[in-house]
Amino acid sequence: TLEGRVDGPRYAGVSQETCDEMKKYGVSDPVWIPFGADTDVFPWTHKVKLIRRLGIIGGKERTNNWAAHEEYLKNKGLPMFAEICERGNFEPVYIHGMNHLPPKELYSDIDALICCSELEAGPLGIFEAASCGVPVLTTRVGNAQYIKGITLFSTVDEALEQLNEWNENHDALVEYTKKVTQEVRVNWSMRTLLKKHLEPLLEDDTIKTHVEEIKKIVASSGEPCEGNVFWLHHQDVTTPLFEQKRRNLTKYSKNAASIMRSEEHTSELQSRFGISYAVFCLK
Repeated sequence: TLEGRVDGPRYAGVSQETCDEMKKYGVSDPVWIPFGADTDVFPWTHKVKLIRRLGIIGGKERTNNWAAHEEYLKNKGLPMFAEICERGNFEPVYIHGMNHLPPKELYSDIDALICCSELEAGPLGIFEAASCGVPVLTTRVGNAQYIKGITLFSTVDEALEQLNEWNENHDALVEYTKKVTQEVRVNWSMRTLLKKHLEPLLEDDTIKTHVEEIKKIVASSGEPCEGNVFWLHHQDVTTPLFEQKRRNLTKYSKNAASIMRSEEHTSELQSRFGISYAVFCLK
């Protein structure tokens, strides 16, 4: 929430919708810093097939909070997904609670990934699956709607029409998937997005000063001011590259957060920048 926010810092959102919400709270000129896929962790290995197993990010498990569960189902569009699968005779695959799998295997057992959500920031799964070469389609939400060439839908009928069309024309599906995968791996990789959106932001004099001061504080504690920037989503994996990135980022983030929240540095930051603590990324 932005209740009680201060006017000093710049605010950033991971989607245009998030930035629009910030403006409602009086935040002027919020910065859009989108996320995409870590293309090193999600390599292009999937072979496009006839669509029989249709995946979605989310689960049907109930929680003790029934109202929150109902809201979750509605936002994720799981009733819509169930209807699409039933009417189209697709086998539904709920990608949920699979942290034990290596990232590249998360989407290896589906023929396509669909997003039926009403509200998303990414969704991350669309970018990850597309990076692997899995066909994707989505409602008009989050950053996914800005992927050049991606197929969007609004209703069950529209989704079924597109899925059936792809199954009737395999060559068209292969070509579509190739274009979307190339677009994601080139223009929506974390490496590209950091260079395009984050690096220019850090050239702002005020932000540059802010970051440099924070780096000095962290460095004075003996911690190195460097780390891997990527989207940490899976907890238990076996991929060496992912493991190394996870360890680096987790260790650095915990140590930096602890230092920034200490009483000594909280007071310093409040006096210098008018904020309680900061979370920041270093390339």
